[in-house]
Amino acid sequence: RSIWRLRAGALARLPVRRGTKDLPDCAPPDGWTARWEKASEAAPAVWVRERERETSGGLHRQREIFAFTGFALEQDANRSSAQISGVAIPSWNNAVLYTRSALEILKSRFDLSSFRAAPRLRIEANRDDGVFRLRLEDHAGAQVIPVVATGPGTEANELTMTIRTEAGTMGVRATVGNRILTEVRVTGLSRRWDALYLPASRFTGAALEVFGRAEEEVTSGDLIGLWSSDRGEKLALNSIPGVLGALDMRNSQLDVSLDPVPAGSDVLLLPRDGSAPVWAFTLRGPNGLARMPVRCTGRAGAWSCEAAGLAETFHRVGGRVNAS
Repeated sequence: RSIWRLRAGALARLPVRRGTKDLPDCAPPDGWTARWEKASEAAPAVWVRERERETSGGLHRQREIFAFTGFALEQDANRSSAQISGVAIPSWNNAVLYTRSALEILKSRFDLSSFRAAPRLRIEANRDDGVFRLRLEDHAGAQVIPVVATGPGTEANELTMTIRTEAGTMGVRATVGNRILTEVRVTGLSRRWDALYLPASRFTGAALEVFGRAEEEVTSGDLIGLWSSDRGEKLALNSIPGVLGALDMRNSQLDVSLDPVPAGSDVLLLPRDGSAPVWAFTLRGPNGLARMPVRCTGRAGAWSCEAAGLAETFHRVGGRVNAS
């Protein structure tokens, strides 16, 4: 399949863009059918593709709409849709939410062991895979619960999700603004999981900046910058364009992990090429950190790391030491 436009007597190729990627010209149908649609005679045509398939979670239906934007057919996320077992899968940000007490510990930047042990929540809403469920987890394990229905809440921007547990169904309230989850309240599930869950966030001037993971907030707020050790070594930690919660350090790209980390540290740096980590950081306020060498065994995604030497203190160049 290829789509072209006629302009000034010449044909020009139109890529079909789905997010940041173009659909390939040649690929197995995989159940997709496509057609052109017009809402009215005067309306511009859109290209629509649809499919239905059985999955472990039930019947998965997808409908994707692509509209002409001048140089491509771009997917319109607002008009596209997906369902699993008749339940509409929302197009939300894929964020990790934390309890209020855990976020207070994170903001203190001191002894994050309680932050790591606290429960966290993720709403897995994946239109491509046909997944809509809650994932609750802590150091003792995880519980995954499917969403079987949705409905309006009692407040503006509030949605009620009905989840199915072994004890029956119950409602979970979520507040969403511009497809971004701002809070989820779980009540009646168990003492272990019942809580108000919120995203990591930070006020920047008069605006509230919301992050998808705590690692993104710590990276942008406390790690990126130029650092100097007590013996004069310079260490530049830079952001990676388009990759949140990651650092470029001496031409190495590193993901930032807050959990798990070696004992005595707050942050483990995970090489994005899959090689073993060699450094961890301890946070000492916005203008100080300690770099610790580590020795790791295992494999990517399941590293087991321990300290391999003494930590070295760095302070932010131009920052006030011990400022809070």
